[in-house]
This record gives sequence, C-alpha cells and structure tokens, in this order.
Amino acid sequence: MKSLAYTFIIGSLFFACASKNNEDETHLNQWKYLIDGNDLKGWEKQEEFTAISDDGVLTISGDGQGGWLFYEEEYEDFVFETEFLVEPPNISGIAFRYLDDKKGNPSSTGYKVNIDHNPDQQNPMGSIFNISRAKLLKSTKKDGWNKLNIETKGDHLKVFINDTLVTETHNRRADEGKIGIQAYGKSRKAQFRKMKIKELEEVDYLGPQIEDYMRTSINSELKPLTNLTDLDDWSQIGDGTWEINDGVIHGYSGEKGGFLIHKDAYQNFYLKLKFKIEHEENSGIFIRHDPAAKELVTTDNAIECNIYDHNGFTHEYSTGSIAPIARAWSKMIDYNSWNSMEIFAFEDQICMYVNGVKSSEAHLSEKSNRQGNICIQGGIQVFNGNLPSHIYIKDMYIKDFD
Repeated sequence: MKSLAYTFIIGSLFFACASKNNEDETHLNQWKYLIDGNDLKGWEKQEEFTAISDDGVLTISGDGQGGWLFYEEEYEDFVFETEFLVEPPNISGIAFRYLDDKKGNPSSTGYKVNIDHNPDQQNPMGSIFNISRAKLLKSTKKDGWNKLNIETKGDHLKVFINDTLVTETHNRRADEGKIGIQAYGKSRKAQFRKMKIKELEEVDYLGPQIEDYMRTSINSELKPLTNLTDLDDWSQIGDGTWEINDGVIHGYSGEKGGFLIHKDAYQNFYLKLKFKIEHEENSGIFIRHDPAAKELVTTDNAIECNIYDHNGFTHEYSTGSIAPIARAWSKMIDYNSWNSMEIFAFEDQICMYVNGVKSSEAHLSEKSNRQGNICIQGGIQVFNGNLPSHIYIKDMYIKDFD
C-alpha cells in the first residue's frame, strides 16, 4: 500500500507540475492586442507628450523633446505586429527588449526600429537603430498605413515592412524587456493600430555567434588563400587585366569588367583580406560561385560581398553589403589606406565585417548553401558613365570548416 500511495503522490505532483507548465505556456503562439478600444491600459508615459487611443487607433504627438510610451510587460522571444501612419516629416520608432531600470535611451540599451521615410540617412525605415541597416523600400506609403513586423528568437532579430524582410542580424545587447512607442517633439504626430504581440517559446541556450566561433576556433587553421608570387591559383575571365606584385593583387576592369576565379571550392569558411580602392570605383568578393556556371559570375550563381560606394547614404548596397540581400552602413571605408574585410559563411548564414564593424548579415536560401569558388571582381563604374576602375587586394587568409 505504501508503494501505491507513493506512486500516487509522485503522479499527482507530476500532474500538478505539468498542469502548471501547461498554464504557463497557454499564452505562447497566441496573439495579444496591446492597443484595444479607447484607453491605454497597461501603458506608461515617460516625459511629456500626448497619447490618445480612439477606437483602437493610437495617436501620439509631442512638443519639445518628446518621449516614450512603454507597455508594462516584458517580452523575450516574440512576434510583434502593428500598422503605422507616419506622414513626412513626422518620424517615430518602436522599442523592444528595453529595461527601463537601465535609465538609458532604448536605442542604446535595448533596440529601436526606426520609422522615418527619409532615405538619406544611416538608419532609414525599418533599421534596427545603429545595429542593422534596412534595405531601401519603394513600396511604403507616405500618406497611408504600412505594416511593421518584428521577430525575435534568441539573438536573431528580424524586421519586416509590408511583409518584406528589410533587415536581420544576430545581436546580444538585450535578451528581454519592454515594448515602447516613440513620440518625437516639434509637434510631430504618428498613428498606430492593430498592435499585437505573440510570445514564442524561449531559446534556452545560445552558442557562440558564428564570427566569434570561426575567428577563435582551433578546429581549422587560418591559411593563405593564394600564393604571393603568381596567379596560378586563379582563372581570369572577362575584359579585365590582373597582376600580382609583392603579394598585392591588382585588377583593372577595362571597358567591360572581369573576374578572378579561385580554383578551389568552399562552403563553410572564414575569409579575411585587405583591400584598397579609389572613390566610386567598383569591385567585390563573390563567394560560393557555382562551379557549373564556369565563366559566368552573377548574383544568381554566387553571393556578392560588395565593394562599391558611389552616392552616399542612398547607395542601396554600398561596401560591406550582401547584394542585393542585406545592406551595409554608408561610408565604412577609408580611400587613403588599406581596409579590412571579413566574410563568415556557415550553412545558410552569411556575415560581413568591414574595418572591424559588422556591416551586414543574412540567412540565405537553400540553393546558396553549397560549395563554390571565391571570385574577385573588377567592375566598371556603372553609375558613373561606365568608367573602368581598379582594385587592390592583399593578405587573403581563409579557415576552411568543410
């Protein structure tokens, strides 16, 4: 009887714990509306501004310095969705994973997604402020409603505008915190509706980020990609001309441009190099080039890690971008000296650094997750009257993780 009683007690405890766990998880994968009706229950203002909820539409405006409206609950892994109407020159922002006990700006202690129709800036519409730069979108309505989605899963952050992925990155500045809405000063107004959130199951363990793992891993040795005396490791295609002197590869595009294609194929690797280029001249490093494509190198059969600046903030895919997928910060390079570039390729994930700063990151389609060649582009300046250009590259090292 004791054994039966003991079994019953343990079973009851297990049932109680399971019931509690089920109760705790009932909120997962269910939408919760954050603005509903004509009140702002659960929201708290920081600083002085006006916030009015009318029939589910939040209108927020401010004078002077503006401020923030924060929701009382904290969230870790979630999908957040809202529609916004922010007519230029009005601007706003959505904060997430912000802990107000840090008493700092949400864009520096948590994260902020910028809502600003002006493309001529470092953090255009949809950017995770100073963390990950958004692609330029031509589909946003300046005088109508647009849709914004934010997805967080561990350190993986993604932002969608009108159902288009505009930026994603891996970052560990903050792992949980509050949702906030920004009220700018100068009598600026923004409106939001259909604001809701769906919690996801939390990620229990995060391994090292790919750049940290690949830089420090002893499972692969960092080796020179090519010899320093000739171009025997490469095949030359196109109209460009190539030479190597004192370990420096020099490419001249000619009138039509060309490529160097490395003889070996790599899938998972860490590549580092130094490059020098004149202002507005065009080049790039193409990776995972499909060997079956032979003497054709395009963004359809390879991944382009761009080296090309030509018109400041409005350049769609400047140096450090994964073109045409993920956008880099503007003005990352020094035209008077050598610049460093790091490329990390691990399964479907590609990450780039320029001069020690993360410039872009993306998860690619399955067709791009393959072994392929590394290529150096000698491209013409297509935005400058189809003029030829030069590229100088040295100190190419690779860790092969295949």
